[in-house]
Amino acid sequence: GLVRSFESEYECGTVAGQVTTSQSGGGGMKRGVVLSAEERREVLRMLGGGKSPKAAAATQSDCTNEVLSQMQSQKTLLSAFSATKSKTTSLLPVRKHVDKVLLRKLASKVVSLSKSREGQVYAPKKAEVDNALKMIESEWNDATTDSFMQQSQRSVLSTIRLREAPLQTLRRLMRLFLCAGGGPGSMRGDGTNGWRSCLVEGDWHKVEYPGLNSRFGLEAYPLQKYFVAEPDHSSVTRVFETLNEFALFEIGAELRSSIDQAIEAYETEKMIRRRKEKSSMVTDTSQPDSVSVVDVFHLLAKDGRFNLVRKVLSCLDNPNNELELLTICRKIENDVQQLNTIRDSMSEHESLILTTSIVCRWMLQFRINSFSTSLIARPWLRHISLDAILTYVTWDAVPFLEKRDLYVMASSSLMTILFGTEVQSFYFGGPDALSNQFQYNQHAQYLLPRRNRGKAIERLLIDLTHAHRKSHKETSNKTTPLDLSPIQGFCRLLLGNTAISCSIPFSSIRNLARRLKAPLTKTMDGISNDEMQLLHIRLDNVSSSDEIESCTGYRDWTPETDVAVANAISNDRDESSKRCAFVGWESNDNDNRPESTRSLNVEELALELYHSARLPNTNDKDNKDNVSNVPRGNWEGWHNEGGHARKLFRIVFLQDVLESTPVDDPTIFLTPYQHSPHDLHVGYQKIASDDCNKKFSLIRGFYERRRHSVEAFLSKLSQQTDQSVSHLVYDSVKARWDSHANDESRMKDVPLLRDVAELRTLSMIAAGLGGQALSSMFRALAFDYRHYSGGLPDLLLARARCPSTHTSGDSKDNHFVDLGEWIGEAFCKDYIEEENLNHSISMLADRDDDFLGCSKNVDSGHAKFSSKKKRQKISVIPAFPNKLQLMYSENLVEVDCMFVEVKSANDRLDARQEDWLNIIDMCGAARVCKFGSKKQSK
Repeated sequence: GLVRSFESEYECGTVAGQVTTSQSGGGGMKRGVVLSAEERREVLRMLGGGKSPKAAAATQSDCTNEVLSQMQSQKTLLSAFSATKSKTTSLLPVRKHVDKVLLRKLASKVVSLSKSREGQVYAPKKAEVDNALKMIESEWNDATTDSFMQQSQRSVLSTIRLREAPLQTLRRLMRLFLCAGGGPGSMRGDGTNGWRSCLVEGDWHKVEYPGLNSRFGLEAYPLQKYFVAEPDHSSVTRVFETLNEFALFEIGAELRSSIDQAIEAYETEKMIRRRKEKSSMVTDTSQPDSVSVVDVFHLLAKDGRFNLVRKVLSCLDNPNNELELLTICRKIENDVQQLNTIRDSMSEHESLILTTSIVCRWMLQFRINSFSTSLIARPWLRHISLDAILTYVTWDAVPFLEKRDLYVMASSSLMTILFGTEVQSFYFGGPDALSNQFQYNQHAQYLLPRRNRGKAIERLLIDLTHAHRKSHKETSNKTTPLDLSPIQGFCRLLLGNTAISCSIPFSSIRNLARRLKAPLTKTMDGISNDEMQLLHIRLDNVSSSDEIESCTGYRDWTPETDVAVANAISNDRDESSKRCAFVGWESNDNDNRPESTRSLNVEELALELYHSARLPNTNDKDNKDNVSNVPRGNWEGWHNEGGHARKLFRIVFLQDVLESTPVDDPTIFLTPYQHSPHDLHVGYQKIASDDCNKKFSLIRGFYERRRHSVEAFLSKLSQQTDQSVSHLVYDSVKARWDSHANDESRMKDVPLLRDVAELRTLSMIAAGLGGQALSSMFRALAFDYRHYSGGLPDLLLARARCPSTHTSGDSKDNHFVDLGEWIGEAFCKDYIEEENLNHSISMLADRDDDFLGCSKNVDSGHAKFSSKKKRQKISVIPAFPNKLQLMYSENLVEVDCMFVEVKSANDRLDARQEDWLNIIDMCGAARVCKFGSKKQSK
């Protein structure tokens, strides 16, 4: 709690008898801190040390603590006749006397106030005071009958005090509120969220408070209506079942803050070293030269590690506390001793990162072995679970272990966070050697989202390969070939188990299958995977079994690819780590498109090529754009990596599904300031039983909890016409617009204003994609938003045309529509001129707030602090546009949309990008644009 009473008789006597002297007007006035002079005398009389009024007056100027002195000098009858002599001075109990004096004074005051008349003070009688005292005790007992309160806390407390400084309490409250509202999509500190330390001074002024942003109109939270501030008391669900669980969360939050600060400091040190190595580089004065990190728990010292483990175990109801404490500390010190062999070559920050990860790993292993988790019923609360926090800290330190060639330790850490298996050494003697060391623990499967689990399994196989190779070099001669059959067997086992349980994304399954060096169709033969079936992911481009059987290596489905030749602009500096720049094509005088006086990146160059009809390639047999009666080119586009798809998901899908499915658990919305329900970041997954008997139970994530509503909506959407889909977008935005009482309220809903500003563009894109393509994309996002919110193709291209009629073959009947005249908004001439003045070619920037409840790089490693893109407040409210009709100059309009993933010469598709192209290509147009240099083309 926020307040407490006296913790001991000594503290009670010290405070109750404390007296201070205040100086005023040249004289001194003696005043008690808690008790008045009369109350102190009464307590002293109860202790057997009462003084006469004359004696009390003689000591009026003395500030001695008479109560504490009496407690130390007065002996009880039991202590006086005790045969043993105590080495410590026994204290006479005083707390009950203080409570009696103050509570009786309170009861007397209550009676006096209740019976006093105007101008008269009532002197209460003893019987009336006794009766009031009984009433106070009765009310206190009624208020403290909850089972979570200890028996010692149920007696009436007459004195309470704050447990800590008010500012410290406020920070703890805000950290809990911000972390709880951030959700499972935000489990790392970014400099502005709630993952901060309350034990050390920090930059709390940099924290962004959602309620404050909402008041100022900087952020909008349209899902506030789903937050229940006062749930039905008949079904109250606590976030923390016990006070100890909250204490464990606070320990986890401090560890999370410490590791975040250490990683930032490590990255800063690395940047400073690079600056020194490149003396010609201009120093960036905006970046600090160093970041101070405080080892909050003193984990670099043995005593600090011991105290942290003891602190965690003290919050657990474990009868073997001391034995477990020694066991965990012994395992920690064994790993730390191994780390000490290379500590001289590490910085203090790296040393803190690795030491913290070791402590967290072994505490997590103990928790997995000893306790069940509340995440089974509510997996969306993993962000406030100590076990999940320990898992993330251990996972974030794996790259540091790999850099130091500590592959066995990295593999052991991955086995703990993935499967809950305690493995300190690995045996590679035989094809099934690793598989025999493998076992599932059900608790561990709730601690990481599917995408992180997939990455962790891929890293595990890589680290095991390195560890096997390193062991082979040390124990065998150079002529003996390395036997990879243990790795292959383990990979095959993991692929089968994870594919059936859907515990990792299909993109990770594809990467595992690539290690087996066989066609994906053959590898997945006989293995059922719900993700592949629900999202209609194809395994190959051909259906001929003969062609697949003849293949000796890995193969799977590949997208259509356009090939273009472009040489990057060369310079004298080493730009190997930077993006390539290209020279764009010259624009025509009548081309109302943004001009650019700067070089183009590879995505912008692709936009130029598709607009000018240089792409798609004309020699593609299956080119959907290469139709005789449909002219090529004239594509307009955006480089926003699926931003429009995520925006349409938010506008069209999410609100409808939440409306049709009531929120059955108040912890889905812990605060009114959430951009998404917490279970949106819990993907579809089955949990295998501990005995590996092929029995699975479904995790209650977003898709599974709302499956009926999701599929009903998507089925209806897939059957709608292009015009109906366009109207659906318009109606959804209009409903939110009308939900505001006035324009002043709308000004605070910044996302709504941006949606309105490009509403006709969004309606056009929805019509161009069509109901079936949108249905497929929305199903993927609902299936696992955490995974599929990223990886969408770089470019979205769109164009509108009036198709030729059946009665006329005249080419003028088949022409492109001027989007500036038909749509307006970002395509109008005034907007383009403004873009030209700003030397900007992109119509829409890639924004972090397009992602619901997470950031763009949520799973791509640790992001630097303060990297969040700032958004400016809109000063003028836009006029609500007219509904888009698929007509132009009395002619029907067809909208074409195409997704394009752009790759430079040395880049290749990520497995998640392949899955997105696979999904979109089923009902829409999706392809790859691959750039190569002239040297490569020869």
